[in-house]
Amino acid sequence: MKHPTTRLGTAGLVVSPALLTGCTDSSTPPPDGAAPQASSGPRPVLTTDDAKQVFERYDRENAAADAALDDAAAGKVQTGALLKESLAGYEIHRKAGTEDEATHLTRPRFLIPPRKPAPRIPAPSPY
Repeated sequence: MKHPTTRLGTAGLVVSPALLTGCTDSSTPPPDGAAPQASSGPRPVLTTDDAKQVFERYDRENAAADAALDDAAAGKVQTGALLKESLAGYEIHRKAGTEDEATHLTRPRFLIPPRKPAPRIPAPSPY
């Protein structure tokens, strides 16, 4: 029996805007002798390379948990309905005396939005 996640062909990683912040933009070089100026254009703290590393770690740890039918390891990388589904699959494999296949997600896509400034909420009036 294949693990339920083998149906997944594409994985995406969406990064919360809370993880992002504004930085400098190096697209326009500063004049000779001038220090670089901060740009108003936002640049995410989490780069695509960072996201790839996070995803690869998740994929590696999830595949190891699946191959070992390891409930505790699955609980470190999964939550909610996916974790319940995985644990149920592990239980079926244990009772049937079968092994689960280590699965890997393919063609990951990373959706990393630029940071938007938080809306300013005025302080409540004391009157």
